[in-house]
Amino acid sequence: MTEKSSIRFSTPRRQKLGEEALYRARVMHLRRMPDGKRIHRFVYNVFRIWLDVDRMGWDDLRWLSHNRANLLSIRDRDHGPRDGSALRPWADGLLARHGIAPPARLMLYTFPRLFGYAFNPLSMYLGLDTDGTPIIVIYEVRNTDTDMSHYVFPLTGPAPWRHGTAKDFYVSPFISPEQTYAFMLDQTEETLAMRIRVDGEDGLTMIATENANDEALTDRAMLACCAAMPLMTFKVIAGIYWEALRLRLKGARFFRHPGNAGRYQHDA
Repeated sequence: MTEKSSIRFSTPRRQKLGEEALYRARVMHLRRMPDGKRIHRFVYNVFRIWLDVDRMGWDDLRWLSHNRANLLSIRDRDHGPRDGSALRPWADGLLARHGIAPPARLMLYTFPRLFGYAFNPLSMYLGLDTDGTPIIVIYEVRNTDTDMSHYVFPLTGPAPWRHGTAKDFYVSPFISPEQTYAFMLDQTEETLAMRIRVDGEDGLTMIATENANDEALTDRAMLACCAAMPLMTFKVIAGIYWEALRLRLKGARFFRHPGNAGRYQHDA
């Protein structure tokens, strides 16, 4: 149940998947209400940056900086261990704990800070081999209580890739712990599509999709995105609370934060 983005651009494309890029995306959330008859749905436009974590720091870009203030910026402390340390050693350690060797390249797909602010409900790291083929994905999930969790999956065969896991982390106060995630990721040199399906004991709980088209990462492209979506990162967090209010008014059940950095304690 993936929406196809209608966004098209005449701007320059990047040449390879391992090259940095800017993505303009359309995000859709569809949630089944507890009565099983109604749905809650919303759609919004965003932009993201696609970066090599080993090569952040851009002398040719005026409006994007790494670990310092600018119109747009990427801060190491927003990701990974969130202590400001380099992301690549952290990612390699995480993969090692899952028995996975470090990839040749590691790309980050995320919201940049805009005017110094960003909230990233979901960022993604994509590991590439020496030929530029995707071989590993890390989903970085954050909730509004400042908790963060990571889901790691190897990628084999051609896209689209599908993988799943049990829900073990508090994201929404309107989704119970007893859920499973089914991820779908489709990545080409020009487009990206993600879908997350959440299912519980009564079947479908929620579907979230993101469909994006890329263009070259240039000052002109970034300024165009900022002009089209001047408060995008602020709208992300405002939209979360607005949709939460709408869900509450529709009678959605509320589940309290479990403590322990958002981790659910399942019985063995």
